[in-house]
Amino acid sequence: MSPRCPCASAILSVTCTCSSSRRMRRPTMAEHLPEDYAARARSALKSGNYLYSYDILAQAQLAGGQITRELQYLMILALANAGSTRHALEQYRKLDLQADELNEDWLALEGRLLKDLAIQSLPHSQALFLSSAAAYRHSHERTGGYFSGINAATMFALGGERERSRTLAREVMSMVGAISPRDDRDHFYLLATEAEAALLLADFKRCEECLRAADRLLPDDLNSRSRTRSQLKLLCRQLGIDGKPYRLLRMPPVVYVEPDTHGMQRPPRGALLSQVGNTAPLMFMAVLEPAQLVEAEHCLEHGARLYAIIPGARADEIGRWHRSYGGAWAGRLARCLEQAHEVSVARGFLDGETDFCLSYIADMSLGLSRLTAKRLGGEWTAVKSSDGKLLASADFGLEGEAQSPGQHRSLAPLALPPNRRYVGLIFADFLGFQRLGDAELPRFSSDVMGAAAKLLARHRERILFRHTWGDAIHIVTDDAQTAAEIVTELNDFIAAPLRSSGGQLAELEIRLAAHYAPVFVGHDPIEETLTYYGTQLSCTARIEPVTPPGMVYVTEAFAARLALEAPQHFALDYAGEVELAKRYGKYRLFSLRKKRRAPIKNEGES
Repeated sequence: MSPRCPCASAILSVTCTCSSSRRMRRPTMAEHLPEDYAARARSALKSGNYLYSYDILAQAQLAGGQITRELQYLMILALANAGSTRHALEQYRKLDLQADELNEDWLALEGRLLKDLAIQSLPHSQALFLSSAAAYRHSHERTGGYFSGINAATMFALGGERERSRTLAREVMSMVGAISPRDDRDHFYLLATEAEAALLLADFKRCEECLRAADRLLPDDLNSRSRTRSQLKLLCRQLGIDGKPYRLLRMPPVVYVEPDTHGMQRPPRGALLSQVGNTAPLMFMAVLEPAQLVEAEHCLEHGARLYAIIPGARADEIGRWHRSYGGAWAGRLARCLEQAHEVSVARGFLDGETDFCLSYIADMSLGLSRLTAKRLGGEWTAVKSSDGKLLASADFGLEGEAQSPGQHRSLAPLALPPNRRYVGLIFADFLGFQRLGDAELPRFSSDVMGAAAKLLARHRERILFRHTWGDAIHIVTDDAQTAAEIVTELNDFIAAPLRSSGGQLAELEIRLAAHYAPVFVGHDPIEETLTYYGTQLSCTARIEPVTPPGMVYVTEAFAARLALEAPQHFALDYAGEVELAKRYGKYRLFSLRKKRRAPIKNEGES
């Protein structure tokens, strides 16, 4: 993947002049046509890799030539799916769309963005729900699409206008009954739409019949099923509808397998699957040694989706197994990882630190399993690897909060050698800083960096290290929660002095990234102070330049840890995967925001 130009956040920009774009050879439109970029971006969106889709579209801008409406649409969609909803809405409203360009995709997009903001700001969301309803209704009236129609009906219901909701629901109900599905996907969404309309009309029997029929379709498309369930759950919860009809659209359970830290005992064959019945569960487990590999293989043989966590890059780990356990075991590991649904990597450990990283990987696996259960809105269980014993279970509600106690153990300090430490890592910089002149730098230092310093003072007890140069800010914290509080507050707190500054300062946008990883602790002989260093600092520094501005992006290791330290205070959404330069590999990233309970002003409100 090519490095992303910092200017790429401006959707209407065709030509970039920043230093990073001059350092790379631009592809030409003869090499890649707009439709080629669009096809690649759509493929990345379909696979759930929203940041990669964004990066592809940024490359299209660097290539020069025509930036088509399709590319602009996909850019906004990628931003929204990656968690940067406000920024996506701002870009949407800047476009001068002509009447002949307003198909259902474009018209419904504004409604979707407003709906996302409304859900993020629950329970103070009535105005945003009604604005979303108006946008969806406009799309429905212009195009006659049932997708826009049912969303308008639901948004009116959530905004408190029940009669308008029922009128639209009846109209949509008669529409979908006259449409013949083209394939299973089309059939699934028609049934889901009919079920939603029936729910709005209090026809619960018809709603359940449609959901039972939809449940037989797209059994492996967990994203489509979870999104449908989420909207139905939102309706039931906000409108006080008894019962849980959305449960008829079944989701596989998410299972966390806690590794045995006492002797790595080999569990009885099939012990883990005995807790989850005949479903195809999502199994999150560490794979560090042969006993765990055997159970992972057994899970795969019985149709489970394996989410494996390993203590190093895949090639390096296979090499370690070859040295430690022999070629046969290394080959089995390679085959297992190839068949796994996902493989996550715990980074930053030395070859001799396998024992030290076990608790880190266990917590990473636990956190990722809970994040997945929240995203899918399904059941979660924790079992012991040694005997399959059930340790805990939980059922996650609409906003991802467990409806029954689910954390079966307290967080224990993770052990490392004396010169090593697990820390939260933050890097930030300002997009557009290179355009500032000497006359504006003093105001940047006093207004912007001064505001950042006041914010950091609130967290001084948990900050281990801080450093700045130019527009860059580097912070090391004692834990993930403190780092999360700092980056989310910086993202909000810095915006005010930037907007009020005027000139080039008002055009700056902060970019933030955070990671949780092991580092070295030592003495800096140049600055004569305690310092923190290691490969994971370099990785974090390379994340924030390749992500869109206006949001905070964190690694999956950080997201997993935060899901354990402060599960009720922050919202984490998978944003995609980015490949970093200089052989630092691919990192899965999550968007991070603090859960808000204050109203969000709608366009036109003072």
